[in-house]
This record gives sequence, C-alpha cells and structure tokens, in this order.
Amino acid sequence: MEKKAMNGDTITTKEMFELLRADIQNQSSELKGQITGLKTQIAEVRSELKTDIADVRSDIQSLDDRLRNVETAVAGTTAVATYKKTLIDWLFRIAAAVGVGGAIKAFLS
Repeated sequence: MEKKAMNGDTITTKEMFELLRADIQNQSSELKGQITGLKTQIAEVRSELKTDIADVRSDIQSLDDRLRNVETAVAGTTAVATYKKTLIDWLFRIAAAVGVGGAIKAFLS
C-alpha cells in the first residue's frame, strides 16, 4: 500500500478512498434530503396553482354568467323598446287613418 502525506498526517490510498467514499455518501444523503424538500415544495406550489386556477375558472364562469344576464337584460330592454316603438307607430297610423292621430299624439306627448 502506498502512503500519502496530507496535512502532516500519513494515510494509505485505501484510507483516502474510504474517506472520499464516506464524504460522497454524506453529500449524496444531503442532496437526497434537499431533493425531497424541493419535491415537497413543488407539490405544494402545484396544489396552490391548481386551487388558483380553479378560482380563476370559477371567476370567469361567474363573469360569463353575469355577462349573459346583462346581454339578456339589454336584449329584453331593446326588444321592449322596439315593440313599444312599433306599437306606437301602428297606433299613430291607425289613428291617422281614423283622423284622430293629432289628438292621440298630443295626449301621449
């Protein structure tokens, strides 16, 4: 066996490799622990993201429902206004045909 001098201590090549192996195993264990910690953090972040995405989807659905309600209300208001205008136009036409259009128009104004 070959002897090496390190910092004033003499060790064999075998002892040096055993020290290196132990150091590598320690570092490997530390890295495995760090990897496990990172995996846990990633899982937590994924869970939070899934929750956030579900919340955003819910908000989008709620906004979509509100938009549909507004569209329905606007369409209904527009339809009523159009119906009312058409009805008044026909009333004026009928009244004009009968000859009392001016009186009805004055009354409605």
